Amino acid sequence: MPGARINFREEVMFKKAPKTAAALAILLLFYSCSVSKIFVAPDEWNKVAAARSIIIQTSDGKQIELAQAWIDAAKITGTAPDGTKKEIDIASVQAVIIEESSGKFPYVLLGVLGVTAWLALGVAIAPSPPPTESCPLVYSFDGERYVLEAEPYGAAVCRALKRSEWIGLNYLKNIDGQYQVRVANELNETEYTDEVKLLIVDHPPGVTAVPDAMGRIHAIADPLPPLTARDKNGGDVRPLVARTDGKFWKPCYETMEAEKAEDLRDELTLEFPKPEGARTVKLVANAWTTFWGSQVARSFLELYGRSVGDFLQSVNSFGPEYRWILNWFMTEELYLLKVQVETASGWKAKSMIYGGGPFVAKDKAYLLDISDVPGDTLKIRLRPPEGFWWIDSLAVDYTEDPVMQIMETAPVRAADHNGQDVLGLLAANDGRFQIMPCRGEYADVAFTAPPVPAGLSRSIIVKVSGYYDIHLNAKAEPQWDILEKIHREPGFTLKFACQEYSKMARNEKRRRP
Repeated sequence: MPGARINFREEVMFKKAPKTAAALAILLLFYSCSVSKIFVAPDEWNKVAAARSIIIQTSDGKQIELAQAWIDAAKITGTAPDGTKKEIDIASVQAVIIEESSGKFPYVLLGVLGVTAWLALGVAIAPSPPPTESCPLVYSFDGERYVLEAEPYGAAVCRALKRSEWIGLNYLKNIDGQYQVRVANELNETEYTDEVKLLIVDHPPGVTAVPDAMGRIHAIADPLPPLTARDKNGGDVRPLVARTDGKFWKPCYETMEAEKAEDLRDELTLEFPKPEGARTVKLVANAWTTFWGSQVARSFLELYGRSVGDFLQSVNSFGPEYRWILNWFMTEELYLLKVQVETASGWKAKSMIYGGGPFVAKDKAYLLDISDVPGDTLKIRLRPPEGFWWIDSLAVDYTEDPVMQIMETAPVRAADHNGQDVLGLLAANDGRFQIMPCRGEYADVAFTAPPVPAGLSRSIIVKVSGYYDIHLNAKAEPQWDILEKIHREPGFTLKFACQEYSKMARNEKRRRP
């Protein structure tokens, strides 16, 4: 029940729930291929009023259910289950979970309003648990070889977290009137691929088409590198983040101390020029999730031991663990990174960066509202946890998007590694999956390559939808003491990660001759 205090182990081991709750879980799982999860951007807050009911997660960990809710600039108002009217200050809202009905399928609308409505991009993918190994690998055929280009939907580690991701392809070539990509499983996991499509974007020369997290395409015509970039100690790191060149701003793991909270986060503060009257800007980020970040995520899941199935079942059925993990994911910033902007009233979180990698990352665009930023300088701040992020480049672009010809195209041919036809499984986002349970399995997917219109240039973006299951070593007893702290103590995840790194470093030192 919303507002009830539930024992931590009961949140995970929820199999003994009443039959009605079990039926609801089964229903949600049945409809999981029709579940749509998006952040609620400020310009989409009208969707709160359209919802039959909402659940509000506040910054102090409470969950409040409201019906007939509506929102204004300062508060969310609605009717509690006992019939009383409740008003919730926007400043205390951390997440809003909305259940609506669309056509004949129910769907869940998820979002974060945050202290200052900091998820302003309104993306069509909900935050989800961190990537534990990686994700599917997508290769482009350049006429001679397949080139690794993309790792889509990192963190979609079970069916309820299935989502789509859009990633630019730089090496894909028109070979005999066709484009061909390969989606491969090269990791210790089972891949479930629902859809593979291409967005063919024809645009004026001199610009680059870059997707955002919900698949909207932005033209980057005049990217401006930072004027200054400094870390938390005041060191100049501009040479590391001014361009995409494989020279990363990254943490020094050896300096981390688990008992000192200030040592567990770095800080990157950047200054960019800001034209007079500018109200929005496109932030272009090339940001990577580290290999250590992936290892910590695996370690976290394996803490559940033989109970990891119950944990994932709770996530799949949108149960207590699903709600908790949204809050954990955004608070700890291990795999989603808040973009803070200095405004007339102080620092405000305006968006979140999705980490790519750890094998490959591409530029993503994030549209920021800067109407409350005075003066001629835009200041942006990131506070990544040590060990989890590499930043290759950050730039801003104030240009208006030109008219572009954008065509989403389905494949015309698809075959798996055995040569079997899988076109029907990959041509549409319909809940029918091409399943790859073993390393070395793949699908080659071909698309018609239309001619480039005269006077235009072309960018190609792959859209891939699906999820994956990690092959875990989960036979031990659950480590409830550590999990309890991760669940209840903000920041403990970073301490746990630091302790695990120190343990690994000590073991490695012992192994050396």
